[in-house]
Amino acid sequence: MEYVLIACRCTLALIFLYSASTKLRGPSAFVAFTASLRRLRLLPERLVAPAAVVVVAAELLVPALLASRMTALPGFLAGAALLTAFTAGIILVLQRGTTASCRCFGASDAPLGWQHVVRNCGLLALAVLGLVSVAAADQNAAPAGVALSVGVALVLAFIAATMDDLVTLFR
Repeated sequence: MEYVLIACRCTLALIFLYSASTKLRGPSAFVAFTASLRRLRLLPERLVAPAAVVVVAAELLVPALLASRMTALPGFLAGAALLTAFTAGIILVLQRGTTASCRCFGASDAPLGWQHVVRNCGLLALAVLGLVSVAAADQNAAPAGVALSVGVALVLAFIAATMDDLVTLFR
């Protein structure tokens, strides 16, 4: 289970770090993210800007917690909580019929869709698998296994981060 734990930690850390970094590339990126939150109409206007700050801070907290095996448990819990909130928000937006672009990973103009729910549920499953793995892992890992786990994490993170492009490509 140690390799599963490593793969889950790395995948989620990469996803949340990448997501936060795309929102912090510059003032215009953060303004665009805040505007996208406003268009979702999930929060009162006065809470949109503070929520944008909280989202980015939380997205930065998750990889910081997942960086250490000792804090992996709260890292997975925080990641799972964020992914649950994001998924619930997306479902609510889709049910309302609101058309808004997904700014999950920066400047995408792709409208929110069920593929975002599927992606988040997959990431949520990784967080739950990570939670289970924390208790079952034995902390004995060979370098080759660690390298393979990190490689798998890179592939999973790439697929999750480019899902909009992949869906468009295969449609």
